[in-house]
Amino acid sequence: MSHTFSGEADGSSIEGSLKYDKKNEKALLDLSVTEAGESYEDMQLYITPDLMAVSLPDFVKDVDYLSGGFC
Repeated sequence: MSHTFSGEADGSSIEGSLKYDKKNEKALLDLSVTEAGESYEDMQLYITPDLMAVSLPDFVKDVDYLSGGFC
């Protein structure tokens, strides 16, 4: 199964996809977000019965976001 989606609210936008393999019980959520002119690309959540992994490369690089600058 595969599903793509997108949306906008209050100057922010999100787009992504969800892929699910029922037979092998695997899921991959892939997101890209734009907020206040900043883009956060290639954020992924991967889930299997034995593993859950997340990749947030642009959030890790954004010191202001991680230090609470978003509040």
